[in-house]
Amino acid sequence: MVLRVGHGADFAKDAAVAAVAGGTLPVPAVTARGQASGWVYAVSERATGTPLDDRDVDGVAAALPALFDVMDGIARIDVGGRGYGQWEPDRVGPYRSWPQALLAIEWKKAPSPAMGGLSWPPRRSAWSPSNGRCTPCAGSRWTCRMSVA
Repeated sequence: MVLRVGHGADFAKDAAVAAVAGGTLPVPAVTARGQASGWVYAVSERATGTPLDDRDVDGVAAALPALFDVMDGIARIDVGGRGYGQWEPDRVGPYRSWPQALLAIEWKKAPSPAMGGLSWPPRRSAWSPSNGRCTPCAGSRWTCRMSVA
């Protein structure tokens, strides 16, 4: 099992996409979702495999066909809704066009000073077993992730 912890609508968006993915993508099932002390959490099945970053050149080359198949599958999913940009669980994006969404990126403010005052590239946090706390890493939101045996 995997426990993911975050803020806001992080996992409600995951549920919205899972509802329309219809089993076409290898997405682990979420077994529980909730809120506690201002945080949201989701518990899901653990996906097995080797992270792409942990593969050597031959391993990456071997994984590319499956990776491209998944990317093609993602592109074919119609999530419904309207608008462009970072959408909410109601599937409404804040911009009327893709160019508007792209042009707005550099003007967005970071949601908290802890994120460095910059919004692009946004940072997220990953739970580190070595220090037991969240640490910054590349990504689109602050999310602590921890594997549970």
